[in-house]
Amino acid sequence: MPAVSKGDGMRGLAVFISDIRNCKSKEAEIKRINKELANIRSKFKGDKALDGYSKKKYVCKLLFIFLLGHDIDFGHMEAVNLLSSNKYTEKQIDYRTGYLHLQNFSQLVCSTLWFIPELKTGLDTGSIR
Repeated sequence: MPAVSKGDGMRGLAVFISDIRNCKSKEAEIKRINKELANIRSKFKGDKALDGYSKKKYVCKLLFIFLLGHDIDFGHMEAVNLLSSNKYTEKQIDYRTGYLHLQNFSQLVCSTLWFIPELKTGLDTGSIR
């Protein structure tokens, strides 16, 4: 279990990263990633609405998986929806993952149609600093 100080927040992300680092083989890493992707997919498709913290945590996990070189074929809209949050920490995740939205050409149009107006609104209202 990784050491996470009291104010760090996303403990689940830290545990996931630790699990990946502790994998002894590429196969074990892929198995752990697939397990996490299935969990995230079920959370995003579930009947229960996720709070901003949970969306942020799952989007960060998707970003980490993407940075490891794995394809991400879902979660783009959940990331874009973080941009409409009132909390800067949630918006910040979307800004950092903006390029992730644009990785798959099929997602390009949809993501752009959502991302650009939200970004413009944030700039116009001064909620983006």
